[in-house]
Amino acid sequence: MRSLKRVFSVLVFVVLTNAYGRGGDIIGNGGGLVESNFVHAYSQLSKIIKGCIKQSFCVEDPQERKDLIKIKNGALANAQNIKRLIFASEKSHPGLFYTHDVDKVRLAVTGLKADSPIYVNLDLLYKDENGREVPAMEYGEIVAILVHEAGHNVGLKNHTYLDYLGSLVRRFIETSVKTDRIQLNKVEFSLSFFKYFSQDKIADFWISWNEQEENISEYLYSKYSCEDGTKPTGIQYENYHQERLIQLEDVDVIPVNVWAKMICSDGVLTFTEYLDVKANLVYEKSTQDYSISLYFERF
Repeated sequence: MRSLKRVFSVLVFVVLTNAYGRGGDIIGNGGGLVESNFVHAYSQLSKIIKGCIKQSFCVEDPQERKDLIKIKNGALANAQNIKRLIFASEKSHPGLFYTHDVDKVRLAVTGLKADSPIYVNLDLLYKDENGREVPAMEYGEIVAILVHEAGHNVGLKNHTYLDYLGSLVRRFIETSVKTDRIQLNKVEFSLSFFKYFSQDKIADFWISWNEQEENISEYLYSKYSCEDGTKPTGIQYENYHQERLIQLEDVDVIPVNVWAKMICSDGVLTFTEYLDVKANLVYEKSTQDYSISLYFERF
């Protein structure tokens, strides 16, 4: 007999120093949605490239595969060194994003050493859309940019070639990542799913807003055990849907629901358990703070 439903909950309340702006620094770690996506992509770059390399449709040429493996290994070594990723403004620091071989302002620059910082141009991350500042690039483009810069960090110099390698990984990621943007009051939440073609992998599901990010997959893995007490070997997501805005006296809430397919194994047999995962996007009116609340139950 399967055990009764177990419900776990966590409230993640985050006070934002600037509830209405992205709060990016002139030089520093940045504070907006695009910056959060850069940080996430940087930390996951080796995993993303590895996923690409494993798919025959992603890269076929042996030399390209060899160079992507080199970039993957370099990215893996630096995955936790987020301080290498620096957001800066070309307007405030003229010449920072010019290189001698390309006569234009670049979106990102770095050096040819493994520990060279990667500078990202704050001026090009957002665009005006009907008087509202919105992201100027999607996750796949961010990944391609980081592949290019990480390629320089392992000694590759040719910009055109690195752009091409980045486009290969971008094509892979755009078939593997689904991103949904939800506007709550004046803040945009980004919900992203990174699926794998193999069932025995833990797919990523993360929510970003302003400078905050919550990795739902990491939370589920840390809190959930299969019926036999083991940890799941894979997580996949299905049936994602957003509900209507709920306006209460003190808060506005947008509920988001998704099923998590937990792949479990007792060493001999593989079996599946399903979770109903709920993420509430919350705006607290009295403090103008934004947060998310998470919980799940087995069904």
